[in-house]
Amino acid sequence: MAADQGRSGQPGAELLAEFGNTLSSAIVVDAGTADGAWLVIEAKAAWASGMYTADPQRALNVVLQAAGPAKAVIP
Repeated sequence: MAADQGRSGQPGAELLAEFGNTLSSAIVVDAGTADGAWLVIEAKAAWASGMYTADPQRALNVVLQAAGPAKAVIP
């Protein structure tokens, strides 16, 4: 899937608007640019992602939100 900045001016906004309802309550998205366009490299469950240099507390919050009901997630 690919998404450019589109009319919203925010990378991925149109992608999330179109497909967001099909995603779990919290996911990890690897994104990058190629030829000036934003691309989603992969989207996966939060618990299946390596933390790398992420803040451990914030990463834990994402995993905990992924385990709960979507209506309990605070944007």
